[in-house]
Amino acid sequence: MRKSMRGLCLSVACIFMAAVMAMILGGCTEGTGAGNGDTAETTAATETTETTSISGIDSEYYNGTLKKTFRYDEGFQFYGMNDSDGNVILEAIYLTVYPISESRIVALHPGNHKEWVFNDGSMWIFDAEGNTISPGEYRHIYYLTNEDGTRGLGVAEQYIPDGDAGRFFFLVDQDGKKVSKAYDSITDEVFDDNGDFVKGLLMVSDSDGKYYFIDHQGNLIER
Repeated sequence: MRKSMRGLCLSVACIFMAAVMAMILGGCTEGTGAGNGDTAETTAATETTETTSISGIDSEYYNGTLKKTFRYDEGFQFYGMNDSDGNVILEAIYLTVYPISESRIVALHPGNHKEWVFNDGSMWIFDAEGNTISPGEYRHIYYLTNEDGTRGLGVAEQYIPDGDAGRFFFLVDQDGKKVSKAYDSITDEVFDDNGDFVKGLLMVSDSDGKYYFIDHQGNLIER
């Protein structure tokens, strides 16, 4: 009788172990199925993004009051600007977008970008509501940085659609208005006799080929 009971217990134990193994194997099978499902979903998402544009937030300025947006489309990268609530100030159609203050935004319009011809692009200036302040008068504008980190005047290259002949450089304010005479060149790469960079100075040249120095406000500096 004891042998029969022992045999019965072993049989029950074997059946129990078999059931447990079946549950484990069943769980592994389901897990594998779920993994395949996840992979399929990921693959589908990847295939979708390859055929559509990708967009989002690139960076934020002034405690999030201005948000630079980006968009990848047909192998090109474009930028725009939103406000803190996500309202579009500038559509993401520009090659470069950056604020020079809380109320002024500079953007480089690409021109004929799909043929890789960027020289016909131009710099536009907008206010924080997206209204045009300066409608592409200049080919490039680089705004100088003051000692306190804010943006000051800009160095602008006159926009000439037909090429580089006769191009000139000016100092402009944040509305794009000229505040200096025309120069043949302006650079902020100024170094002293020891080769050290000099802050706050610009080197300019006139049509007669002479070079001299001005400060960031356009005042002549004797050196």
